[in-house]
Amino acid sequence: MAYKLTDVVYETPQHWVLRVPGGFEVYKVGITHSTRCAQIGFAGDVGLCKAVVEIDRRERLYDLVAVNEKSGAVTVLTRYPMSHHECCVMKSKFTEHKHRRIQLREVA
Repeated sequence: MAYKLTDVVYETPQHWVLRVPGGFEVYKVGITHSTRCAQIGFAGDVGLCKAVVEIDRRERLYDLVAVNEKSGAVTVLTRYPMSHHECCVMKSKFTEHKHRRIQLREVA
């Protein structure tokens, strides 16, 4: 199906929203092409609002931190802010210890 530029209803530097029959699709911008990462099955303003919320969720960045239970000292375990999914995958690689907890901290 051929789309027009007017079908793109919202965009950020990393994502954009396409109006399609029956709702919206969210695309992630890549180097050579964009990849669909979400489908919203609601039409009109409700669907557009849901698409914008989905983009905001995907663009939030986090640090993975270790908190010492005894002293409360915080150690950042990531070199740069990562997506929620990337941090969760990294967190799953750590072994549980009673003297520290691993958690995600949203980057402002």
